[in-house]
Formats: sequence, structure tokens, C-alpha cells
Amino acid sequence: MGLSPVISNARQRKWYVLASTLLTAVGLLTIGAAVMAFAPLGAAVVLLICVACLGIADGGTSIAEQSMMGRALAEEDRSAVAFTVTAIAGVTTIGIVLALHYLQEAETPLAAHVTMIWVAAWLLCLDMVLVALVREPADASLAGDTVSHRDGSGGFVQRIRRGMALAARVSWFRRFVVARIL
Repeated sequence: MGLSPVISNARQRKWYVLASTLLTAVGLLTIGAAVMAFAPLGAAVVLLICVACLGIADGGTSIAEQSMMGRALAEEDRSAVAFTVTAIAGVTTIGIVLALHYLQEAETPLAAHVTMIWVAAWLLCLDMVLVALVREPADASLAGDTVSHRDGSGGFVQRIRRGMALAARVSWFRRFVVARIL
């Protein structure tokens, strides 16, 4: 991706995460509006354009997050934190979808999906606020502040605990991880 050198050399990477999250939210809202407003063929064209935007946003977010992790964690510990964030976010997502499913049993499937899109957009807005509040250090390198916490691999719960312990060691990064779980 052409933005990789720009993001990696930036003093504050959280702004790239914010921009990518905003693009994701706009893409989701556009999909929801298109499904309700256009004929199926028009909605399909809008969907394809929005999916391309979502892919670009996801790539930008991934580059910025990996760069931020590189500033806070030793290389061998990044996968543990990424695993923890993904596991907790996945469980949270499943919980939200199940709650919405039971709250929307009387709605049509299309209306239920559009409601889920709106909930996702609102959660992305909350995520953007939380990411904006992170006080990421402006230093290009935090080699002295990176942490390494090797205690071997284990089961699912042990890996999540290890990832949480790693993320909790650096205060600004801890807030960033909590925001990204959303």
C-alpha cells in the first residue's frame, strides 16, 4: 500500500487510525442507505464501491495499528496482543449481534441488517472518540519503553491473559487497545 511509508514515518499514527475508522463508518452507512433507497442493481453497485473503500480503510488501519504496536511492544509480543484484541472483539461482536437478534425478532431480515449497520456505525464513532483521546508519544522510537513479557505459550485463556498483561504495561497503548476492541 502506498501509504505505508507515510504512516510509518508519522509522529502520531492515531490520526490514520481515526481516518480509516471514519472511512469505514461512512462506508457502512452508505451501504445501509443504498440498500433502503436504491433498486437492487443500484444497491449492488454502491455496495461494490463501498466494499472497496472498506478494504482500503482496513488496510490503512492495519498498517497504523502495527506501527503503533511496534512502538509499544517487542516484536515477539505483538502477536499475543493482536490475538487478545481479536478474541475479545470477536466475543463482544457475537454478544452484540445476539442481543440485537433477540431484540429484533419481529423485524424483517433487511431491517434487522440495517439496524446492525447503524449500531456498528455508532460503535465506530465511539471507537474514534476513544482513539482520539489516546495520548500517543510523539517520539519516533520508544525502544526504552517497549516491553517484552515471555512466559511461554499455552491455552486460549492463558494467551488472552498474556496479551492483556502486555497491553497494560504501557498506559497510552492500553487505552488504544481498549478503543480498538470496539
